[in-house]
Amino acid sequence: MKIVILGNSVVSRIRPRIENEKTYSEILQNNSVKVTIYAYGAAKIDYFKKDFMQIIDETADIYIINYGVVEACNRSISESLYNYVQKKSNNIFEKISLKLINYFENRFRRQLVKLRGYKSWLSENEFKKYYCELITVIKKHTKAKIVCIGINKPSTRIENQLPGSSENINRFNYIINEICLNESSIFIDVYSLIKQNCIPDGVHYNSHGHIELASEIEKKIKYVRKD
Repeated sequence: MKIVILGNSVVSRIRPRIENEKTYSEILQNNSVKVTIYAYGAAKIDYFKKDFMQIIDETADIYIINYGVVEACNRSISESLYNYVQKKSNNIFEKISLKLINYFENRFRRQLVKLRGYKSWLSENEFKKYYCELITVIKKHTKAKIVCIGINKPSTRIENQLPGSSENINRFNYIINEICLNESSIFIDVYSLIKQNCIPDGVHYNSHGHIELASEIEKKIKYVRKD
């Protein structure tokens, strides 16, 4: 069986990272299952267009889509400014500039979210549009079944720093579930499945969270095989 996973750092990070502990994607891979991952930090659903030729695997049996938290959370700065701040520079003046932006963003994150008008990096309509486009592309070029992972319930820390994100995540989860129903895809509701003690930083799973999600995916895969 071949599985392709598309998403952001939730797919490939463990918090805290402990030697020999595995992400859900690593747990799924074994002698009979090959897993290919296209997941990047802060990646949004529309990123699939950049890797279109790579992600389409006509021999894949299952595609797992794991987007949402990056798009749904309200943001203190724009995506373009975020990308600028993440870059590395050898220029001394630019280094100082980047440090200052990081300092003020970290210190006044909650206030900046309010100043920006509680805006996320994608609107609900944009998110729905791109999600549907991605599923359409997968269906057009492959015969794979599609499994859609919902968005984690954010912690109090996330809501305090990025106010309004919890409400957004509820709405985005509804969109993902609705798309799955319309597209005959499988929805995994991690909002209910994964407990808060399995998401120590409010976004990424610890090893127990990855084990829980891998177990749920394996159940769905068995269902797909029978189907």
